[in-house]
Amino acid sequence: MADVCPRDQGGPRAPPRGAAAGARRPAAPPGGAAARHKAFTADLIAAIEELGARRAAAPPEELAAGAWAKLQFDLPALEARELAALLDALRSSLGDPKASWPCFTLTAKALENVTAGARRAGGGPEPAPSDAEAALRAALAAGRGGGGGAEQAAAAGGAAGATAQQLYQQLCGVLLLQYVARVVSLPEQQAWALLADYEPEGDDEQAPPRGGAPGGVGSSSDGDGERGAEPQQAAAAAAAAAAQGAPVEAVLSAALQAGAGGAPSGAPSAVIYELVEAAEQDSDGDAYEALEQPPPAAAQPAAAPLPAARRGGAAAQQAAAAAAAQQQQPREPYSWPALRRKLAALAGHVHYSLLAYEPLWRSGGAAQHLLALLRALGAHGRGEELAPLLHAYVALLVDRLAAAPADLPLLQQLWEALGLLAGGGAPGARVCGRGGALPAEALLAFSVAAAVWAQLPPGGGRGALWRLMHEHLLPLLEACTEQLAYGAAPGGAAARGEGFAHALLLAHVAELLVLGRPAGVDVGAALTQRGVTRNVTALFAQHAADGAAEPLRRALLLAACSSQATAAWVLAVPTVTAQLQHPAFALGGPAEAHGALWELLAARQRQPGGAAAAEAGAGCGQLLALLALDPADTAALQRQVAALQLLADARGAAGRQALWGGPVLAALKALAGAVKALPPPGGAGGEAPRGARRREGAKAADSDADSDDEQPDQAARRGAAPPGRAGPGLAARQAAQLAPAALRLVKGLLTTGGKTD
Repeated sequence: MADVCPRDQGGPRAPPRGAAAGARRPAAPPGGAAARHKAFTADLIAAIEELGARRAAAPPEELAAGAWAKLQFDLPALEARELAALLDALRSSLGDPKASWPCFTLTAKALENVTAGARRAGGGPEPAPSDAEAALRAALAAGRGGGGGAEQAAAAGGAAGATAQQLYQQLCGVLLLQYVARVVSLPEQQAWALLADYEPEGDDEQAPPRGGAPGGVGSSSDGDGERGAEPQQAAAAAAAAAAQGAPVEAVLSAALQAGAGGAPSGAPSAVIYELVEAAEQDSDGDAYEALEQPPPAAAQPAAAPLPAARRGGAAAQQAAAAAAAQQQQPREPYSWPALRRKLAALAGHVHYSLLAYEPLWRSGGAAQHLLALLRALGAHGRGEELAPLLHAYVALLVDRLAAAPADLPLLQQLWEALGLLAGGGAPGARVCGRGGALPAEALLAFSVAAAVWAQLPPGGGRGALWRLMHEHLLPLLEACTEQLAYGAAPGGAAARGEGFAHALLLAHVAELLVLGRPAGVDVGAALTQRGVTRNVTALFAQHAADGAAEPLRRALLLAACSSQATAAWVLAVPTVTAQLQHPAFALGGPAEAHGALWELLAARQRQPGGAAAAEAGAGCGQLLALLALDPADTAALQRQVAALQLLADARGAAGRQALWGGPVLAALKALAGAVKALPPPGGAGGEAPRGARRREGAKAADSDADSDDEQPDQAARRGAAPPGRAGPGLAARQAAQLAPAALRLVKGLLTTGGKTD
């Protein structure tokens, strides 16, 4: 009597005893197998067409719920219709002023999947189809003459792949702008409820089972599972899976794996399901023990405000189950540190590359949502503790303005939203911060303007930015510099250091106004009339000799170079002339170039003919001595390059005014000749080959790195430079970089109107 499978009586029987181990079943007749395969293909086509029709008729609420449920797992496969439905649902719930709650609550996995899709749709290249799958797709196309639902679904899939990244970027705009703006604008308890499911550090979510479809469809590679079904049974199983609303990919996978068993090619058979048993079976007399005790009805949380899932769709049922499981999970009680941690984690996802879809800014209202978010952050009661979030969205605005200079008028809207502008362009009421310090709104306005200026190329929108700064920020600049120059700084050294840093920022903004002025605009006179020059002069008198006060020194010097009236006013201040006598402004000091130019400006003011005095070379002794240094010395060449850069900026601020004459021009030409006569980096005998220079530079770098760990006497004995002095390799590399820079600056200073003097 043959052995019976111990698992169930209906399973396959073992081969009879004495039969050959490698014996095979007799092959089916060719005609019968071909007929069964043809019927299987026809049934599969009908099941896929029925599934496509059912999914096309699915309501948007069901599509949105299914899409959000898929986003809670790794590597979600979403169609364009699902993404569009989810986008519309989120926009309608967040954009409706009467709706106080979004339709979905944000999770870390959903945000991770959305940002990953915005960077690159699909997460990677699509794997090449197998031979069986390619044959099935060809059969599907041929079964309906090339016009069936399968081909239309494939075409729709190609269109979705082309627009998936754009849909994901629009979802990023909704979640990172509108959703976060709603969170920040709500009270803390309600904001916590919106972020209760957002856990940036924990990853307790489990991925869905791989390789299976709803209804228990799966596969097994070993021989312990049930025997593969016949093609008719495989088609019935695929049709049943399609009727349950399974995705097309799952139906195709199940059909390929199940239907291969009856194919004429003799492919290995697959199984419909696999029965897994425990190692030890429980007794039938054991009492049932629940894993978790259900909470009482009164203590159960309210259902999430998600769209109601309709029967007949597995995706909607999965969405409802995921939402219910999410609501039943225990949530952390509210605390401000935890909420602040979640908001800081959200700041790490903000980047312009995720929101670079242009229609998102043109017609999607991303700019207004960003301004609303910044306004909510400015009005938040704990705004100082949300600095990382504020900085992230300010950087987003800066990147947007640098990428699209046509949106520069957003700066004016930002300043108005921050309450910095009143009627007629006057500064708003919030000019002074707490304790006499500058308010965060004013610092934000100046920082954004300076950052956008740095990212814009010369001539690429800087003119429009200068007009906005001159019209709207000049009154605020006057009020803030006056507060820093004459207002007491309580709080000790820390407060004074903060005020000094703010003064450097304002001085940099004043420098940008001077250097970026259009032709024919006397910005120096405007700064003097507004009182900015007076305030910057007071700050200069306090910090002129400070090594970190370079922005203050540059702002006052360039303003004086731009207008003779401004120069006369500044040089008439006794504290300024006293500071210019400091050793820092003498030859060899850290501000020697500034001292040389102030000497030149003072000589123009003392003598009756300023321009004639400049032509004669009056008051340029320190400048001539600085230009006459030997450029073969790397330290001297470095000082000369710094002086040449300051001269170039001073000439740009002066415009058509002549600051120096023949003696300075002759010194510039002599410096250019001396720099050209320098030996090449490879030695006096000619330039060394590139490979030799690279090897020698690597050796010099290694020797410099080794000398850092040695004592000065040891370094001196081995011929290396002691700490604080550049080694020969470093000096050679610095000279190789400084010489071209010096020649370029000298050429620019000698060129006027396209001609060389």
